[in-house]
Amino acid sequence: MKHEYTFEELAELRKIYNESGEGGLEPDEMRALRKAGLLTQGLPEKPSKR
Repeated sequence: MKHEYTFEELAELRKIYNESGEGGLEPDEMRALRKAGLLTQGLPEKPSKR
């Protein structure tokens, strides 16, 4: 089941990203922020395979 984030959830995720950087978020959360257009600078085109 795919989770769709609300505006409030995306705002909270962005706050976590701003404080902790990419390491503070799960890959799905990063994708949600990118999809919503909230993160556009300095991100790789595809998720890294770590």
